[in-house]
Amino acid sequence: MNSESESMYPFKIHLFSFHLSLLFTLSVTLLVSINMLTLLNLIHSVFGEGADAVGLDFLSHVFWDKYLEFEESREAYDKVMNILERVIRIPMHQYARYFERYTQLSATRSTSELVPLEQYKQFVEESTHEGQETTLPAKSDEEIEVEVRGRIHQLSLEIYTKTQTETNNRWIYEAEIKRPYFHVKPLDEHQLDNWRKYLDFEQIENDPTRIQFLFERCLVACALYEEFWERYTTWLISKTLYDDAKIAFLRATTRFLPQDQPLVRLSLAIFEEQFGDIDSARKRYKDILQYVPNHLETIWRFAQFERRQNPSDPSVAENILLSQLNADNLDKPTKAFLTVQRANLVCYTQKNISKAREIYIENSKEFSNVKYFWLNYFNFEYIHYGMSDVDVDVDVDTETDADSNIRFTRVKLCINHCIDGFIFY
Repeated sequence: MNSESESMYPFKIHLFSFHLSLLFTLSVTLLVSINMLTLLNLIHSVFGEGADAVGLDFLSHVFWDKYLEFEESREAYDKVMNILERVIRIPMHQYARYFERYTQLSATRSTSELVPLEQYKQFVEESTHEGQETTLPAKSDEEIEVEVRGRIHQLSLEIYTKTQTETNNRWIYEAEIKRPYFHVKPLDEHQLDNWRKYLDFEQIENDPTRIQFLFERCLVACALYEEFWERYTTWLISKTLYDDAKIAFLRATTRFLPQDQPLVRLSLAIFEEQFGDIDSARKRYKDILQYVPNHLETIWRFAQFERRQNPSDPSVAENILLSQLNADNLDKPTKAFLTVQRANLVCYTQKNISKAREIYIENSKEFSNVKYFWLNYFNFEYIHYGMSDVDVDVDVDTETDADSNIRFTRVKLCINHCIDGFIFY
């Protein structure tokens, strides 16, 4: 049960804390069936997973305290030091407390343990030769040790200052998070806007690990909001994290977003088409139209999808539009848009100007007061008036001034003919 919960909410602190508490409670029982080394490896593996999953959370002190407590109970102070080395670099609520513990413990450890070997050698070299151009005697080992420790302390202070700054920068957003957990009740607009601004901030900071972590935190509280799933998957794709994007798409569409929210499902269909999963993408479009039958963007994208998949048979895409135009539940502006798209499809894909013109003429009375329809009809005649089907690819930008004047005269006659008896808004 714990593993299943953690897979659904992989960045949730309290789940890992509960998992660890349960593991500690059962450790005595587990020792009956497994040896101590195996148990320690199991506990360390859980802590390792937890550190990667929840260690960056602003309130992750709940987890880190358990980790430190466990290693201190074993008197594994080398591991305690390694943990603190990691924690003092993380912007979090109780960063100062961990730095204080780090400072106290580092005073009892050898300087060679406090920094990487190459950096330690560099500090020793600098401390040894600093001031040797004078007539002073060579420094003793104790003096060098004191200077090296001072340099390490200065380095740790720089880390502290940086962590403090990063913590303060995030505090303004963290203070506004009132409901970090999932709930079916909607969040108020202030909460949603705070998540948007927090994500903007992290994306400007441009640390991919922190960005992804914040997205996952956000999608606990905002799991029912399309915009955050759409933003997350778009970011993952931009970073070529395609496997993570596919997982996020499936989490959104199978667990959280209801069927009548189509935007993420549309993005998933495009994603699947891009990676060659044509049958699945086609099914996505059909499923969306089953639950949201008059969703304009889905209808249009589905037609374009079929146009790309059937370049030798443009009628497949046209039939998608026709099937929707024959439905009874479309309002007039939607039908007008789809009619224009059908005319464009016929004109530019089937190379059939005459048929496209017939579509406009046949529907001009029904859409007599739909501005979008008429603007596109006029534009069509401006480009194609007097052309035959074989001239469909002619570029009007190459016309002479005389040709252009003739075209405008023809368009004027067309406009007079088209709006005769109709109301134009």
